[in-house]
Parts: sequence; structure tokens; C-alpha cells
Amino acid sequence: MNGLSVQYAPATGTTGSYSVTILPNVTLPAGHYYLIQEASGGAAGSPLPSPDLTTGTIDLSASAGRVALVNGTTALSRTSCPIVTTILDFVGYGSTAICREGASTSDNAPGPSNNTTSIQRKQNGCQDLGLNGPAATGDFTTATMSPRNNTLTPANLCSCSTSYSAMFILDRDQTVSTSIEALVGNECLSDDAGYRTGRAGIKPLTHSPGDVSEPSRLNSQLHRFSHLPWILRFGNCSIH
Repeated sequence: MNGLSVQYAPATGTTGSYSVTILPNVTLPAGHYYLIQEASGGAAGSPLPSPDLTTGTIDLSASAGRVALVNGTTALSRTSCPIVTTILDFVGYGSTAICREGASTSDNAPGPSNNTTSIQRKQNGCQDLGLNGPAATGDFTTATMSPRNNTLTPANLCSCSTSYSAMFILDRDQTVSTSIEALVGNECLSDDAGYRTGRAGIKPLTHSPGDVSEPSRLNSQLHRFSHLPWILRFGNCSIH
């Protein structure tokens, strides 16, 4: 997670910048969670159980706000809804959030209804349809608070489904050294395999099961766009 950050802005307002919590140089295994402790809302309440990061100072609203996972540590501008390619994930929660993954406030993730409720990504964190809400059809729903961390919470490996998406980041100085099957599993492969850079749309990606030259071919295609985030898509699964 070196070089990544979690950023927050209140639900409304178009001046200033997002608040930033920089993530540490830690490799998070597949299927694991990472618990970030931000600012406390007051003296009442229970402490987080074994947070993985305790240096956060952001005071997140309990009712509505905007949160981004960013490939970078520069604060996002609040002038408009951010669409830069460095955003790895974004959620606008609560009815008043002016930005979200979706077209309008009707697509906002639900806001917690009280101080014992949280919003959680469905499928234990695996569902990513690119639509924050509403709770019935979007990626997030409300649930009783259940903090999950890297060391104590069992891993939750996502399987292939129309609702699942797995994230895999390739830095500009890295290369792929394994086959597509090893990255996503044979069950994820289909004829509509493709790759995407930034928001430019899916482009064809030739895939030959068992082809030993595949890693070098994949590197050649991806590193032409190494300055942008990229997404590999195989059937119903995605690797971002």
C-alpha cells in the first residue's frame, strides 16, 4: 500500500481539499482487511479493536460524506467531483453527499442511521459494481458495526460472480511474471477478456491458456500505458 492514501471530504462544499491519511508501506495479502483508526467523535463509545493504523486524524461525519482510496498522497480538490485516474475507489454516503460512484444522489450509499450502525460493502467487501447505492441494488448497505483488521479477521477471498471485483495494482516499474490463470484463476477466464487503462474503455487482450509467452505479451501491452492505472477483465472478474 506504499504510496496510497485514504481521503475524506464532508458531504457538501466545493472549496478547499480533501483530508488525507497516508497508508504505510505494507503489503496486504489477498482477501485481508485493513483497519484504519481516524479521529474520535468524542469521549463516549468503545475503542476500535486492534486497528492496523492509528495515526489517522480525520473526523468523518456519521451521517454523510465522501471517501476516496487514492493511488497517491496529494489531496484531492473539492472544487468538483474527482475523476482523476489515481482514484482506486470512491464512496459517497448519506443522502446529501454531492459526489459518488453513480449518476445522482439516488445512487449514494446509505448513511448510518445511528452510532451503532455502519455502512459496509456487500459480499464482505467483494462486491464492486461501480454503484455506491441505493442499499437494495448498490454496493453498500447498512449493518451493525463489525470492525475487521489484518491480523485477527480471517481472510475473505472473493470468488467469481457478476458482483465481484478483485484489485491488482501494477506500478509503472513492475512487471507481470506469471500467467493469467495464476492471477485470476481458470474459472474467471472467458472470451471477453480485455484490459483498460484509466477510463479509456476495454481493449482486446489476446489470451492463450498455458502460453508461456503470455507474461511478456501482457507486460508489453500494459507498459505502453504505465503512467495510468489499468484494469484487466476476465469474464465476470476484474483485476484493477
